[in-house]
Amino acid sequence: SVYEDFFNSLIWTQPFAYPETIYYTAEYTVDDNSSATIGRVPLTVTITVQIVNNYPPVLELDGNNGVNYTAYYFQAQGPVPVVNVTTFSLTDKDMVANDYTVTVTIIDAQEPNDQEVLSVFNVPQRMMVFSNHSTTLKLSGPFTASEFQSIIRTITYDNLAIIPIGLTRTIRFDIQDPPSFNTSAFTTIVIVYVDYTPVLMVTPRLTQYTEGDGVVNLLRSTTITDIDNT
Repeated sequence: SVYEDFFNSLIWTQPFAYPETIYYTAEYTVDDNSSATIGRVPLTVTITVQIVNNYPPVLELDGNNGVNYTAYYFQAQGPVPVVNVTTFSLTDKDMVANDYTVTVTIIDAQEPNDQEVLSVFNVPQRMMVFSNHSTTLKLSGPFTASEFQSIIRTITYDNLAIIPIGLTRTIRFDIQDPPSFNTSAFTTIVIVYVDYTPVLMVTPRLTQYTEGDGVVNLLRSTTITDIDNT
């Protein structure tokens, strides 16, 4: 009965403030001090931790430099990342896989015909991706904050217009962490206009000049183009 009381008094406490796993195994042996194997009874107890989602995710688009981020898009020179790919972080103290829903939206898109585009790359097979008119991306699935962090780093902004409208765009990030947490942050896209070199195209005229003919045209046609019209 003394040993029964001893075992009944054993308790288990969570050793970590934010557990990285939900299963623990405790093993112990009852030994009657006999050398015979039959005198030892191994016992195993599996402890399941009920995870409580009581911390919101922390989103820092510019890493240690701040929650929000500023990116520079150069006219007609291809897509740019919408977060600081070196320092961007998404953390969650709960440290478990959550069914996050990440929504990324250009909230002030101005180009017609879906010429402003948000793209994401290297998406896992189990992740759901929804795109609405190329200006909204929605990502969801049972992934950890670290896994979502890697995926968000691949999101880019592009503007397919020859001459973009306006000077800036605002991209909003919303992360829903069920049942009740929502975290937001913003990226400002600064549009940098490029002064492109004009292009001159001419068609020469084969002209024979005779003394006294006066003025003759040297070119049959002339075309000057400039992407930025400045």
